[in-house]
Amino acid sequence: MIRRGLILLLLSVLSAWPSVEAANDGKTLALAAGHSTVYALVEPVKRVAIGDPAVAEIRVIDNSALYILGRKIGTTNLMIWPRSGATPYSVDLRVTRDVSALQADLNRLFPQETQLRVAANGESIVLGGRLTDPTNASAVLDFAKQFAGTDKVSNLMTGASVPQVLLEVKVAEVSKTLIDRLGAKLNLTSGTSRTITLLGNFLSGSAATLTGVDGTDSVTLDAETRNGLIKILAEPTILALSGEQGEFLAGGKIFIPVAQGSTGGVNGGAITLEEREFGVGVKFLPTVLRDERINLKVSAEVSDISTTGTSISAGGQSTAVLPTITSRKTATTIQLADGQSFAVGGLTKDNVKGTAAALPGLGSLPILGWGYYGE
Repeated sequence: MIRRGLILLLLSVLSAWPSVEAANDGKTLALAAGHSTVYALVEPVKRVAIGDPAVAEIRVIDNSALYILGRKIGTTNLMIWPRSGATPYSVDLRVTRDVSALQADLNRLFPQETQLRVAANGESIVLGGRLTDPTNASAVLDFAKQFAGTDKVSNLMTGASVPQVLLEVKVAEVSKTLIDRLGAKLNLTSGTSRTITLLGNFLSGSAATLTGVDGTDSVTLDAETRNGLIKILAEPTILALSGEQGEFLAGGKIFIPVAQGSTGGVNGGAITLEEREFGVGVKFLPTVLRDERINLKVSAEVSDISTTGTSISAGGQSTAVLPTITSRKTATTIQLADGQSFAVGGLTKDNVKGTAAALPGLGSLPILGWGYYGE
């Protein structure tokens, strides 16, 4: 009976003990680092404390207001004890990056974007608002990344749909012999000798034609055709958003053994397989400009596995041949109008195994046609 009475007495004492937990009034103060503000109090205070003095500095002004200075980016809270003896309460304080300069610069550079807003979230920056011109989004984003860093910018901007760019690519391998002899050569003789070259649409397969012979003028038409001098490697069609990269690869992958560490490879260390791609690859990055022109960064690469490789010996016991990849690549940046075409060349290769020449038509005859071929 005595033990039960002690337990009941202890419980009653605990329940009657006054609570000292501070109430939170739900307010959050936001302040830029290096800036200060004055926080008005509802009633005079007896005492004020801050959770992390390194984040902000506080001072009491006439017991009715607080002077708060943001020191560094971070979060903390203020504890306030009223002089009246009421329950103490806390106020959350958030010190963020100063984005006023960035907002002013964007307003000056893009005056038509009146709804563009910049907010801070700790050390990060948040871009928001609705843009009237979607082509400005990439420029605004790039400017903000230069201000805060690439990984510290969040893009919440909205607007009209982002334009898309459709790129139709034709990658062709053309023999230099054919390039030097494109078209038909005319020799028109009338006292002097003149030579005229007719260029045919060799990619479509159509031939150049010539009709008419006048007087003593002699017309000589190069009637030679060549097989295997033009090869279409790839004809991809790539669709990408403005400001986003599009890629295409027609080829394959091989795995090359690579020694790890100073004791790897032939000395018995660990060997890993490194992935290498080969084939026909195209990468492009389009940006639609205000005047409906397209800024295009494009790179093309043609690579294949060489017939010769690199021989290595593993510990003197055996010999292996590692494949060698031959590659030709080019990259450029241009501006085009909608629907305009361009060409990039110069990726030369010297691995012709053999060519055959024949007279048109006669070279196509079964069996007999071989008599009209020449090396």
